[in-house]
This record gives sequence, C-alpha cells and structure tokens, in this order.
Amino acid sequence: MGTGLVPQAYLCCAKQQQRTRVYCVHLSSRFTSSLDGQVTQWDSCSFAFLGELIQGTVQSVTLPLDAFCVTNNVRAKTADYVVTHLNEVTDAGLPPIAINQEDATVFSTRRIMYLPPRYVPLLLSPSGYSLRETWEILYPALVNVSDLVHCTPLLKWLRAVTMGTTVVVNNVPTLSPTALCIPLNIPIADQYLVNHRMTILKQVLPHLNQPAETLELAITQMAAAHK
Repeated sequence: MGTGLVPQAYLCCAKQQQRTRVYCVHLSSRFTSSLDGQVTQWDSCSFAFLGELIQGTVQSVTLPLDAFCVTNNVRAKTADYVVTHLNEVTDAGLPPIAINQEDATVFSTRRIMYLPPRYVPLLLSPSGYSLRETWEILYPALVNVSDLVHCTPLLKWLRAVTMGTTVVVNNVPTLSPTALCIPLNIPIADQYLVNHRMTILKQVLPHLNQPAETLELAITQMAAAHK
C-alpha cells in the first residue's frame, strides 16, 4: 500500500458503538522504520486517514493486515432488491439469505473497496454512514452518471456488507453486523506516528496549511482531471 501520486480512497464497514457504519478511509500507508533503525511500536503497522482533512486536522486509524483480502462465496441480494427494500435495512443490515433464494447471487469481494474519486466528497463524514444512508447517497449518484456497470465491484461490495450474519446468543439466533466488518482503531499518536502522517500529507497536499487546501478540494480537482 502507498499513497503514490493519486490520493486513493476506500469504503469499509466497521462496528462502532454497537452500530454498523460505512466509512471512507484514504491515503492508506505502511509505517516504515526510521533510517537510524530506531524500533517503534508502529513498525509494519498499516494506517489510513478517516474523514476530511482540513488545515492539518487529521484523524488516522489502523487497518488490520487482512483488510484488503478477498472474501469468497459471498451471498447477497441484488441491488434492485436492496433499493426497493431500504426501509428494511437495519443497523445490522438485511437478514442473511438461504441458498437458492430468489433475488440473490454468489460472488467474491474485498473487505475494503476502492471508491472512485468522483464519489469521495459524498462520503467524507468522520462519523460514517449507516448502511441505509450509504445506499441513499451512493446508489443515486452511480445511476445519475450511468456508472453502475463500471462500478460493479463497488456495488457488489455494498450489497455484501448489507447482508447481516446470523449468530447464536444464549441459544437464540440473532442478526449481527456483516461478516465483512473490520476493526478501525484510533491510535494515540506519538512523534513517530505524527511524522509519518505529516510526510504523507505533504506529499499529497503540499499546501495543506493554507485554508483552502482540503482533501475534498484536492480529490475533487483530481477527479475532474481524470474524467
């Protein structure tokens, strides 16, 4: 993982305060040891920024090592089914579906999904979005620019995270958040982590400390240039 020349953003699903939320994380990176060989608690850890970046105010989260792994044999309702049943989507999603149930397909997806730059400004709240809110924001945007086919992997991921998982609690089957949820922990930064974050930010937003320099502005401009 690395920032490269183009700020990349991803959607992920995490459980925060007993609620399933969809977050936009961006500028993912791997912490590398300093040239002097000083060992730190962050060596080999992966990080990403969460929400908007405004004048250097940032919030970073750690990413699990398997965040970008593929999950196979995911069973989910079709997008048409979900958008016509959004009133049934709870914090834990829709109920899991049985084999051969109608309006469902089986596919593979990643736990974190790439989000095209043009949609990043829609999903930059650091508090995240409910599954229903994500559909209500993102799906119409995809339809509006006829992007459903081009964004098939993204749509598959969104369908997958909307499917809850049945767990047994006290011998009672209970609907819990999607199995694709990942932990997003906010680390207590020390000087090593602060230096790492600022190095990345200066690469992507060289004028970050200027009032007009925000992640939304930078990515929006980049998206316009890559249409």
